[in-house]
Amino acid sequence: MCSRRLLLLFSLFSLPMSAPIASPIAAAAQPVAKSVDNAAPHSDGPRSKCLFDEQWRFQLGDVAGAEAAGFDDGAWRTVDLPHDWSIELPRDPKAPTGGAGGFFQNGIGWYRKTLAVDPARAGQRVVLEFEGVYCNAEVFVNGQHTGVKQPYGYVPFSVDLSEAVQAALAAGGAAPQPITVAVRVDNERQPSSRWFTGSGIYRHVWLHTFSPTHIATDDFKLTTTSLSAAEAVLRVEAGVVSATQSAGAVSLDFAVYAPDGAQVAQARAAGELAGAATRARIVADLKIPAPQAWSPDSPSLYRVVAQLRGAQSSGRGGNDTAPNEQVFDLLDEVTVTTGLRTLAWSAERGLLLNGQPIKLNGGNVHHDNGILGAAAFDRAEERKVELMKAAGFNAVRTAHNPHSIAFLNACDRLGLLVLDDMFDGWAEAKTAADYHLHFAEWYARDVEAWIRRDWNHPAVIFWCIGNEVFERGKPEGVAIAKKLAALVRSLDASRPVTSAVNGAWGEEEFWKSLDPFFAELDVGGYNYELASRDTSEREPGRSKFHKLYPRLTHVRDHERVPQRLMVATESFQSEVFANWQATRDHSYVLGDFVWTALDYLGESTIGVTFPPGLKELHHWEHGTLLGWPWPWAGAYCGDIDLTGWRKPVSYYREIVWNGEKAGARKLYMAVQEPPPQPQSGLSGAVPATPPIAAGEAEVPAPEEAWRPTLWAMAPALPLWDWPQSEGKWLTVEVYSRYDSVRLYLNGQLVGEKPTGEAEEFAAQFRVRYAAGELVAAGVQGGEERERFALKTGGPAVALRASVDRDRSTDERSASKASRPTLSADGQDLAFVTIEAVDAAGQWQPWAAQKIDVQVSGAGRLAGLGTGNVRDSLELYTGSACTLFQGRALAVIRAGKTPGPITLRISAPGLGSTELELHAD
Repeated sequence: MCSRRLLLLFSLFSLPMSAPIASPIAAAAQPVAKSVDNAAPHSDGPRSKCLFDEQWRFQLGDVAGAEAAGFDDGAWRTVDLPHDWSIELPRDPKAPTGGAGGFFQNGIGWYRKTLAVDPARAGQRVVLEFEGVYCNAEVFVNGQHTGVKQPYGYVPFSVDLSEAVQAALAAGGAAPQPITVAVRVDNERQPSSRWFTGSGIYRHVWLHTFSPTHIATDDFKLTTTSLSAAEAVLRVEAGVVSATQSAGAVSLDFAVYAPDGAQVAQARAAGELAGAATRARIVADLKIPAPQAWSPDSPSLYRVVAQLRGAQSSGRGGNDTAPNEQVFDLLDEVTVTTGLRTLAWSAERGLLLNGQPIKLNGGNVHHDNGILGAAAFDRAEERKVELMKAAGFNAVRTAHNPHSIAFLNACDRLGLLVLDDMFDGWAEAKTAADYHLHFAEWYARDVEAWIRRDWNHPAVIFWCIGNEVFERGKPEGVAIAKKLAALVRSLDASRPVTSAVNGAWGEEEFWKSLDPFFAELDVGGYNYELASRDTSEREPGRSKFHKLYPRLTHVRDHERVPQRLMVATESFQSEVFANWQATRDHSYVLGDFVWTALDYLGESTIGVTFPPGLKELHHWEHGTLLGWPWPWAGAYCGDIDLTGWRKPVSYYREIVWNGEKAGARKLYMAVQEPPPQPQSGLSGAVPATPPIAAGEAEVPAPEEAWRPTLWAMAPALPLWDWPQSEGKWLTVEVYSRYDSVRLYLNGQLVGEKPTGEAEEFAAQFRVRYAAGELVAAGVQGGEERERFALKTGGPAVALRASVDRDRSTDERSASKASRPTLSADGQDLAFVTIEAVDAAGQWQPWAAQKIDVQVSGAGRLAGLGTGNVRDSLELYTGSACTLFQGRALAVIRAGKTPGPITLRISAPGLGSTELELHAD
């Protein structure tokens, strides 16, 4: 697609202001135009931005001569970006990525694409922008190396095609030869990371055309310096670049549009260009009346339009201009979508957003999109934000690298605060082929590209310069932290600098030795250190549901370093209550980011739970002692699984953090999966259990129950359907913001337990299973206020398919009410949840049939899979998969031709079902 104006999602920051201009920029209210790759720039506008994702030729493997313009790539595959070739390949136990990379394969790949040269581009700058290529990208134009070799796969880079375009125009006249762009991607040396990275051009590519004298979009910064109910002050700092123009005056006209489209501010600022190849810095302050402040609860967005004009001597007469009158020609125009907000921080008051304290209920998220791999489709990135918001989070940490622009745009639009990560490691290696190979040469360039890309997003509130870096306790590590923090602050000092710091597993003296490292940061990032792991003594009076221990680290550190601000940059799921309590009770503790909010590929077995009788071994021990982590593909430690389905711990977190709010969830129930029982003899039969007796007393949980590792919880489901456990004792977990809960089984009271803060808002019951209905009742002041029920279902007999959302407008909905609508842009996605259900339509989790999915019409199947990262070897790019817990997820990608899309799903014993969508 092309847009006549550059649309970037930036944030507003502030300062004072220049005099308003006389006339508004009316064109700013026009909608963005759509077009296709290689479209010529619009003749009525100064700048175009075209999506350059379609019809790339791709070949896996290194190919000699593939950079040449005349190379025959006719036998290569045609792919549309974003593209991740690793997710397409079968996993291999011998893959050099190992368990850290989920046993996915990588290698070397080539991409090629031609650019039609339009005479309208004569005299223009033409730039190709890559949002992200993993990794070690080299770019060739017409067989010549451009000098671009980008090792880090998470930051954007650009290739200037201007000379090649002008040469083609000069040589070809009215029919110039197309330009050939070739990209070599080298992800062969492994392991290059501690998680799944994907391989290829996995983010968007854009083609920009603009005037030689233009606004530098990576030097366009907006800052809200003051904000009140009456007025916001927005400072605009813009770099203007002249490639060819002689010395002369230029001006920037600014207009600001409120969320409802009304123009609310305008200004003009002047600058002077010294000549060709020079840059002018133009600053203006805009006063915005009655601002709508940006926040997670009210993510109001404004648009800022900047028009660059240059003075030209017309020499012409006429009614409008006198001879030799100076005329200001429109040279460039940029539109920015923004949010007005301020940040402040101190140990005394904590983190202030728009002058008000805010606490962070956050989660870590890696950059992959589950069954789509690393491919960064805008809709997939948006869906991650939607899932987190629906689960009650108000913040996310982009572990451990910059995420896509689409992800940050969604955070801005939907209201999710961002702790923006940059590096997992610095100069010391964590894996053989990670960023340590490039750090010394590339860190300054990559940090600058990161900050300039993200500095205008209102959602971004932290710059995080490292994660568990090995140098943290060494003088050289302190020196690097000092250098990185200074570089970040020189680019943007409006946000605090942090780094995620881990200790040495309970060694308090080592932790104290990190004080010089922490001193270089504005906020100390605590990985698993906010709550102590001194397990020698359980805190008296605490429940057995979670382990909380005395003298938590944040208390000890505050006594020693009272001005230090702290945030739990990573925490265990089991620490949710402890970290919530620390955050609530202390201004210097800003919040908690659990590891992780969403499940992810790679770092296999980190979330494993062991059955009774086995010692819980952590993921770094599995390969030596168990022959693991094969065949695991992922971590399985997310609050939300790989397909977007919330685990019970997600509801517990929501109740702990948000249960006090009006209308919030206050009650939830789940049942722990029964641990494997000791087998009797060779038959494997389990001794029969006598039937449940009315009024039978609760039996305590055995000492040898599930044994979760640090990153895991005992497996549980919101389910009362355990046909293999008739008459056996099961553990029922109830999460509640009421004073107490009563538990009923088939109408009989099992018991009542307190669930206040002293019990960490949770209770456990031991109940003998009997089919029927299990009900938890929240009790406040002696009265039952709410009920949560689980019912036993019947056998699975059918399939149900439901789509995630409908992109249709109200007008379209009236005519296609039963057909969810996608944009026919070749990029839009529909996420379809497939469930096995019984005759009454109730989800049946024990269904484990292999389903077949066929898509026809104006779309195609982009991914298919389940939340099972433990033992499934099925390709996510196939058309069949085995149900896991009775569910699967299919992702449909719209084509570029409008029309119906039919999804047909079938499985043995479950029949078939159809879902119709529409691309428009």
